[in-house]
Amino acid sequence: MKTAASRALMLAALLLTIAVAEADTQIQIARRLAPDELRPALAEIRLLLLQKQPQAAKSSAESLRARGITVRELVELHAQALFQMQQTAAARNASQELQNEELTPAGWNDPLAAAVLAWSTDPRDILTEARSLAASGRLPQAEQLLLNSASRLSTQPEYCTTLSRIQTDAISSLHETLRTTPEMTAARLVLAELLLKQNQTSEATKQIRIPAAQLPESDPNLAALHKQLLSRQTTD
Repeated sequence: MKTAASRALMLAALLLTIAVAEADTQIQIARRLAPDELRPALAEIRLLLLQKQPQAAKSSAESLRARGITVRELVELHAQALFQMQQTAAARNASQELQNEELTPAGWNDPLAAAVLAWSTDPRDILTEARSLAASGRLPQAEQLLLNSASRLSTQPEYCTTLSRIQTDAISSLHETLRTTPEMTAARLVLAELLLKQNQTSEATKQIRIPAAQLPESDPNLAALHKQLLSRQTTD
């Protein structure tokens, strides 16, 4: 007799199968309607990886690269396919290409790719997605994805370094924004929160003082930052 837990697992597996099948259907429709559109092609490769079909994913990736396409996400997916095929040396060589700052990010802002990511349980897919979001300038979304997936990613050695790097990329970007437009209170509040997350309490305090003089004490964002700051000062 099946237990409730085993039935729940069977249902989850069934739903995953249905979701992947639906994703495959939608991707194929998109490919037929726009055969030269890049992002559905990238979503198809990601889906092949989730289905553990690395040879097909590798072939698709190499076909796109043969056309001269070198976007960052394609390089990442190609490397993932090679890793799944246990072609470690080739995968590392492909990954080294990501150091090339001239690679153009395609951006995972289409619903197909986002949906495929949501069905993945592989922590490496989530880390790759976070790096892709950061590379396309969507730093808050990249950070939030990592924080929301902390329980699944905590065992991954790259998790802390990726999160720290993204938070450092975001801090630098906000500093530059405030240098040219210092009146942006919202940006300063976000900067203060990121500084607190990186334990830069004194610098966060400096950033909080400016909006504190401009906003009412009842402002929820300012109040939350004051609460975090007080908690840090109490525990330090």
